[in-house]
Amino acid sequence: MRLSGSEIGKFAYFGDPEKSLEMLKHLAGVPSRDIDSLFEEVEEQFRECSARSEIVYFDIDGIPCAQGDDFSWSSEPACCYALFPVKIAGSKATLFGVFSENEKYSIAQKTQKWYGLFWFDTTHLNHAFYEKTSKTYLGDIVFGSRNKLEEFLDRILEIAMPEDWDFYHEYFRHSILKSYIENTYYRAKSEEKIVSNKNEGLSAFNTGLLANRFDVSSIGSGVSEIYIIARIMDKQFIYPRYERPEVCISRVEYDQLFSRVPEIPSFFERIEDVLFNPDRDVHSDAKGMLHIIGDNRDRFPQKLQEESDHQLRQLLMAAIERTKMLAKRNYKLVVPQFYSGKIQFLMPIFLSGDLSRDPDFALVLNPLRSSDSDKVNSYEATTIITLDMAYKNARLIAKPDNTWLKPSSIVESEENTFSGDTLIDG
Repeated sequence: MRLSGSEIGKFAYFGDPEKSLEMLKHLAGVPSRDIDSLFEEVEEQFRECSARSEIVYFDIDGIPCAQGDDFSWSSEPACCYALFPVKIAGSKATLFGVFSENEKYSIAQKTQKWYGLFWFDTTHLNHAFYEKTSKTYLGDIVFGSRNKLEEFLDRILEIAMPEDWDFYHEYFRHSILKSYIENTYYRAKSEEKIVSNKNEGLSAFNTGLLANRFDVSSIGSGVSEIYIIARIMDKQFIYPRYERPEVCISRVEYDQLFSRVPEIPSFFERIEDVLFNPDRDVHSDAKGMLHIIGDNRDRFPQKLQEESDHQLRQLLMAAIERTKMLAKRNYKLVVPQFYSGKIQFLMPIFLSGDLSRDPDFALVLNPLRSSDSDKVNSYEATTIITLDMAYKNARLIAKPDNTWLKPSSIVESEENTFSGDTLIDG
């Protein structure tokens, strides 16, 4: 990798290039890409964005700001981030490279103004600065406080069909519902299924949830869909933001504001896309599996964390075979999740072999297809996620079967709380 003399190297202090590019490979879904060629592709796109003045600078709240050639800021508050879009060959995802302000920046010492490079997809872009702002967000909807957001989620629960939206122990009330609404919104946004009334400054999207009562004013079945309507904020952000959201279930009220009804976001095209085939191999070469273990050792049971990588790999491979046997007897056991524009699967892993207890974690599987067929030939293990992560991810597609994903018995992990409610670790 020729970082020296590159445009990115001149622009920012690139702290850990290899780690950054490995993350890009993961997000883009191109794990086999050569790092050197990947960097060349990123460098070329960065150079083009720079030449066209398409690098965007924004402050801590996501409001665009301008930067002078002498690195002095032409607007207040100060710019904290720089961003440019990236489209990687072989990937459907639209990604963004983000630089943060370099705390060691010094004109006298000729250090770079920026530090990076961090990668986000469209869904996670907000979370680049969520923890550093006083506001609270649900997708692109801004709330004045965490309490205001929780009150809004309470209103949805009051009118929605009954469902368990809370973990046994959680750090954020209704965190499952927050994750579901947030990611449903992002999918509607990516599919251009958000409906707007520009004259009134309003937008609406379909949550995919149904109300717990019939709407006698509606035509047809009377089953009421739940829409969220929010006002477009006056301030100019890097992308639209909304405020003062309302929950709407009345078609009469809705039709007075909008000319068309927002469609439900879709996550798959065919039912077979979300069905796991236990007759197909689940594989990851020794190097890949050891990489998964090394990155996620803290997610193994405490009593196993001191075991060698080789021993943990043997336990994991044996557990995979056991779950495949179970899946042949219950086709709903291995559940689908939607991540970065594609369907993956979540396989419960019982390392001890004790099926009377909850699984230790979920193994994320990528379906692999041959170039000349759309049928799944095998599955590739990619990472490990906790059960609370698994439930949030799976709920986006459908309410999971309660065989092993039971909110009432899941303790939310502290690593995946308020700022991490979007789809995780796929």
